[in-house]
Amino acid sequence: MFVKVPFYWAISRDRDATFWVTPYTKGSLKVAAEYRQVFSKRESLYMYGSYLNKAGGKKNKWKFEGNVFKVLPYDVELKGEANIVSTSKYRKEFSGSFSSYTERHNDSYAIAVKRFENMRLSVLARYQDDVEENYEEEVYKFPQIDWELYPTKLWSWPLYIEGKTQFLRYRNKNDTLGFDYKVSRFDFYPKISLPINPVPWFSILPKYGIRYTVWSKRLGKDGGEKRSSTDRFIYSFETDARGPLLYKNFELFGKKVRHDIIPEIKYVYIPDETKAQTDIIQFDEVDRILPENKVTYSLTNRFFSLTDSRELLYIKLEQSYDIYRDRKGLPYKFSDIMFELNARPSANMDFKYRMYYSVYGYGVTRWNFSGRLQKRIKGFLPSIGITYYYEKFTKNRYIEYTPRIKYKNVELSVTARRDIARDYWVERSWRLAIHGKCWSIVVGYLNRDNRLSDSKNDKMITFFFVLRGLGKFGVGK
Repeated sequence: MFVKVPFYWAISRDRDATFWVTPYTKGSLKVAAEYRQVFSKRESLYMYGSYLNKAGGKKNKWKFEGNVFKVLPYDVELKGEANIVSTSKYRKEFSGSFSSYTERHNDSYAIAVKRFENMRLSVLARYQDDVEENYEEEVYKFPQIDWELYPTKLWSWPLYIEGKTQFLRYRNKNDTLGFDYKVSRFDFYPKISLPINPVPWFSILPKYGIRYTVWSKRLGKDGGEKRSSTDRFIYSFETDARGPLLYKNFELFGKKVRHDIIPEIKYVYIPDETKAQTDIIQFDEVDRILPENKVTYSLTNRFFSLTDSRELLYIKLEQSYDIYRDRKGLPYKFSDIMFELNARPSANMDFKYRMYYSVYGYGVTRWNFSGRLQKRIKGFLPSIGITYYYEKFTKNRYIEYTPRIKYKNVELSVTARRDIARDYWVERSWRLAIHGKCWSIVVGYLNRDNRLSDSKNDKMITFFFVLRGLGKFGVGK
């Protein structure tokens, strides 16, 4: 049980601060501070920090979070987020938010972006930290400089150039697995394209790219880093053919609708350079480029409302033929047939369905569905959301229900997620909120079964009574 009493300070019209002192009945004491500032309609700054003095000589805990968006001189956009906590138990024991209750990582970053007419330049600094008790990993990125050139015409030629260039200096420290890599990397990847549009309803876009990457250190035979540098050169070719594009306008239930039919064929080729990448320290997708020789063909149907330009229905069929696997004599050269359907017939209903069907006799290998339905009935606004996921080979089957009902100042929301394959409830939670003119009562419950991980099961019951401008009283377990 606790009593939360704030002190509010209106510093100016665009700045304020709030300070809290929260004593708990078991002897713990929590102090917190919040600062907010509004620079303009788009620009703002928010910071929050708290420190918990645990009773009984236990280890104290702390937390800092915040976000900022500010347009600097020369139209440079600065965006950042901070989310640092001393341990995941802090969120479990002293958080009133179900979403933050199960977070396991710290992730903080700051990025400055300058946009030009045909390019984008950004500088990023990032810190990520795992706060699980049995796993210790930290990742630092400083700096990460990205320069992206959008497709730009080369003088009066019919060619276009685009590309991405990145300089990254990172540290990946993992005490659990026993490595600590400190590497700098430069990646240069330009592409030349030649758009071909013989007729308005058909287009071909071939692209040729060269990629050169250099690392300051390489991977040693013992798994550690070596101070000698290494590099890699690789090229790629891709082409995208769209058409013939067909469309028709018609009326459906008194509304004007447009139907587009879009056939498309894509081809991608990247040579096999896996042997030349054995001495590269693996950090992200740039460090290991897999060979690819694949054709992907698809047929897309889209239905639009001409009244409000809203997409009513989206249907897509897609499959790939892997030439690389075929030439290597590897099985499964054809991918599963992917079927995707997205529908939003009204503002109160939408659903998405995606299914993969094997051409090798395995039937449906995986599919997922998500849908939402709501309907206002006099003063009530009930809604229901359903998500279902199925995967044949891993035998994973999950279903999640998210019913919600709102009536005037009362709102009840429920989440229930069930593992159908293993026959148990993964998560069950509900939240009831009643709002008055100057007060609120919030009651919540969460039960999470963590039997598939090393963590103990999570349970939380919360009760809050909030007096706006005066404070908060609550009970949590």
